[in-house]
Parts: sequence; structure tokens; C-alpha cells
Amino acid sequence: CTEKQEEINQWKNIKDPEPARAEKVLKNRENLTALGIPHIPLYKTVDYVEDLDIETRACIEEAIVDMGLLDALIVPKAFQEKLKTVTDRGGDKYIFASPQFMVHTINQYLRVDPSMADIPKEEVENVLTSILMDENHHTYMDERGNFRLGILRGKTGGGYTPKFIGSTARKKYREDRLKCLGQELEEIQSRLNQKNLAVQLLEDEQKVLKVEYASVPDGTDL
Repeated sequence: CTEKQEEINQWKNIKDPEPARAEKVLKNRENLTALGIPHIPLYKTVDYVEDLDIETRACIEEAIVDMGLLDALIVPKAFQEKLKTVTDRGGDKYIFASPQFMVHTINQYLRVDPSMADIPKEEVENVLTSILMDENHHTYMDERGNFRLGILRGKTGGGYTPKFIGSTARKKYREDRLKCLGQELEEIQSRLNQKNLAVQLLEDEQKVLKVEYASVPDGTDL
């Protein structure tokens, strides 16, 4: 019960949910910050185009997760050569854009988040125009969850709920987690109350038995 409450308190303190990260990833990003290399994960730079249905959003985000792109870092082109000279930059993923023009790209469904100000917006636009809707391209995905990354091909499993792309999705994810954890805490508390009640009943029965036992004649007057 205490652990669940602590988890709830942790989520209350999280203002903007982030994907789970390995310790090596956290250390690498701290190192990049210390070296003055700007960086931002893809999911924080984009949002869905308006009026895109939830099913398509789910397919797109799940594909981006499966491809390993969701939390991969975008580093401005002006700093990419400096990044390459950093010897201790392991444990992370980076997106180096290769924009394509006059073709269908993922920017049909994703756009640069207007509130994003960490790196120039054209850097993000270049990333979006590097992910094509053509399955013959080396980096490809579509609205049905099919994707390709070099020699790797795949398809999402479905049943995914969007969590990270777009501030609205992250806000809802936080609210849903808090609601779910609150319900779990109530269930734990209910089970605990039932057990406490059962213990109390046993203790009451034990007291009655002790009284009854004490009132039984010991046979010395016979």
C-alpha cells in the first residue's frame, strides 16, 4: 500500500512523461549537455496533424516505437561533426536526417510541434521528410503500421495506446496512469481492510472462547 502511494506521488511530480530509459542513456545525455551539444528526442519535437483519428495515431506511434525512433535524438546538423568526435557517446540512438523531396513522407501525418524551441524547426522538418511512405525506401512507414529500417522490415502488433507524441497525449497518459494507480490503491486498501476485519473477527472469537473456557468448572468440587 505504501509502495503504491509512493508510485502515485512520483507520477504526480511528473509534469511531462518520458519513455523508460536505461542508465547508460541517461548518462550519455548528461554528457552531451555538459559538452554543449544540443539534442532532443524525436517524440518531443512532433505532433499529429489536426483531425487525425486515434487508430492512425496509434499505428504511427507504435511503428515509431518499434523502429527505435521515438526517443532517438535529433542533433542539429551544425553539431553532428562535434558529436562524431565524442568518444563516450554510447548507449544512445541518433537520427541523421536525409530529406527527400517530391515524394510522400510521414509529414502527411506528423508536423513539427509549434511549441518546440530547443532546436531549429527545419531540423525536425528534415527528419520528417526522411521517413517516406514508399515501402521501397530504406526508411519507410505507413498509417497501417508497416515499416522498414534498412534491411529490417516489420509491422506493429496493434492494441497500442498513444502516449508520447504530442503534449496532449502525454497529458492524457499521465492522467490515465494516476487514475489507474488510484484504482489499484483502492483495491489494495479494500483487500487490506477485509483482511483486517477477518483478523478482528478471529481475535473476537478467541476472546469469547477464552471467557467460555474460564467459566467451565475445573472439577475440584466433584
